[in-house]
Amino acid sequence: MTESTRRGALLAGLGGAGALICPLTAAALTASAPFAFRLTQNRVWLSVKVNGRGPYAFLIDTAARDYMIDQKLAADLKLTGGDSTLVQAPGQMNGGSKAARMKGPVGFDDLPVFQADRVEVGGAFLEREAVLVGQPTGRFDLAQGVVPSGRVAVWDMNFDKSLARVSGPVPENATGYELVPLLKTDGVGFSHMHSGHRPLMHGWLDGRSVKVLFDTGIGDALFVSPRFVKAHRLWDSHARAQPGRTWTTFGRVPRTRTVIGERFQIGKLVFDKPPVVLGDPGDADEATHEADVLVGVEMLRRLNFIYDLSRQQTLIRASAAHKDFWRIDRSGLELEAQGDFVHVASVQKGSPAEAADFRPGDTVKGWIGQGGYFGILWALQDEPGRSIHFQLERDGKELMKPVTLDDWL
Repeated sequence: MTESTRRGALLAGLGGAGALICPLTAAALTASAPFAFRLTQNRVWLSVKVNGRGPYAFLIDTAARDYMIDQKLAADLKLTGGDSTLVQAPGQMNGGSKAARMKGPVGFDDLPVFQADRVEVGGAFLEREAVLVGQPTGRFDLAQGVVPSGRVAVWDMNFDKSLARVSGPVPENATGYELVPLLKTDGVGFSHMHSGHRPLMHGWLDGRSVKVLFDTGIGDALFVSPRFVKAHRLWDSHARAQPGRTWTTFGRVPRTRTVIGERFQIGKLVFDKPPVVLGDPGDADEATHEADVLVGVEMLRRLNFIYDLSRQQTLIRASAAHKDFWRIDRSGLELEAQGDFVHVASVQKGSPAEAADFRPGDTVKGWIGQGGYFGILWALQDEPGRSIHFQLERDGKELMKPVTLDDWL
């Protein structure tokens, strides 16, 4: 299946979720119709039109401050801007600048900025004269941009129904939800204007008090800030750890360790034995998030939540996926996409991949499954006992090898 065909299949059925009823501005917001999103491999997608063209698949990012767009799509749409030579500090762009310095979980990136007359989200609301930060082509996998839910006052995500909405004031007696106060936050600047908040909450991770930010831009369950890892000496605190990398809508955190935690709690919701991704303490000086812990989609899909920044609160309740098995790599294979093929970068000692005689440098020519590179990564996170069959090339010879997944970590 080609990339364009996959995008088309992903967007099927998303366009007619509701009428355009809400001009979205920082000053005024009314309730939108519910609009459909899709959860695919721990990525939350929805349909977006830019200047009336599309629909295109965009990711929802609850930690993002800005719209983002693939630079090739911006060029195809002939959006104005794109001059990356004028770089400003966060929140200091003036009207004539065409570039911004963007924060990621670790470090900064200087990126071009584009303007669009209108961005229509999910067929339910729109923003006029929108500013979009250009991202390198291919950064979003099959998506072509990002919708920053942090730009709106209230955001309602229901994973049970796969529906979201930009909401008006939340009823005081929202049925079945628990109210979790937001920590007091100051206004933070988007790259192009001074407004918005990072909706931080209080939680507990393995007995430690943590500042928590919900982040649908991360597919993992929990990502612990390098600063927090360094301060609490967590990097070497577990007997077993799996080296790896974390993918975000901003880019890739190049060096992490995944461990199994004991307990994570927010409000009255408790999650036992969650997978925890530790940021490299060597990146502590470059860490840019205010939060100690980013709660990613692997955790967020287990609950439904409503941000209500106007009342400084979040409402949460368990979803039907609350007790699902944890998606975590159960193979011990670290894979890298290079050109048209995927290569084995490393094989962890004591892992199922080592037992199956996978070796660094093996080229993955094919596998029994769908979804390309990210489809392979998703399949390797399946339940213990499943066998994934690969066609490999090693020293000019083709091999067929299965790896049987197991909780080896």
